[in-house]
Amino acid sequence: MVDKLLLELEKLMSKVDEDGKEREAVEELTQILAKGIVNDLKIKGYAFRNDSATTGAILYLAYRKSKNPRSLDEISNRTGCERKKIGRTFIKMKKALGMKYCSPENMSISSNSCLAPSSPKSFILRLGKQYNLPEDIIQKAMEIYEKYEKERNDSSAPQIVAGACLLISMRILGLEMTRRELADLVGCTECGTDQVMKKIMTVHKLEKFPSKLFSYSKPMEERIKEYNERREKQ
Repeated sequence: MVDKLLLELEKLMSKVDEDGKEREAVEELTQILAKGIVNDLKIKGYAFRNDSATTGAILYLAYRKSKNPRSLDEISNRTGCERKKIGRTFIKMKKALGMKYCSPENMSISSNSCLAPSSPKSFILRLGKQYNLPEDIIQKAMEIYEKYEKERNDSSAPQIVAGACLLISMRILGLEMTRRELADLVGCTECGTDQVMKKIMTVHKLEKFPSKLFSYSKPMEERIKEYNERREKQ
């Protein structure tokens, strides 16, 4: 059972994400961590199941350990398993390993004793690089999140908070992106991103953006190119 599970993990890890931009170093580290998690679970007598929920939960945990987290929706798309099943299996594995939550500084990739909560910062950096967003957009989004983090304790999914910070950053600096595009980017509904955006904008005392910014005909790549050209001229 465990050997089959490791083979399935290797197959999943060899797949490149749809965007085709995942770095080999991250994949190699995650694969090593996934094997370590399997071995630790085996030692603790965990009852493995040869299904996509098991491989998905191991991948989700390994990515978290590598400090390059993936959302449950991303893992779900990669494995073909419902995100709820992966989430439930992850909780069981975490309990079996005796994992406790700790700060990112105290989390060691060589030990499965603790796990740092997923941070929107990690998702801001990854989503920004994944979609080739300009550096000033990413930096502004980080500043927006840091102030928001100090003033609000938000339990929203970190990828949604990250996406909302990126969208607000883009609109402040003049790069066009719709709420629908943002929702597709982070894997949630427009309503979900709207709620988080409202909270962040309240903290930053920002007024509602003009409605004319809510629809565009040009592809995102072209908008980014035009944005970079405008910045170079300034």
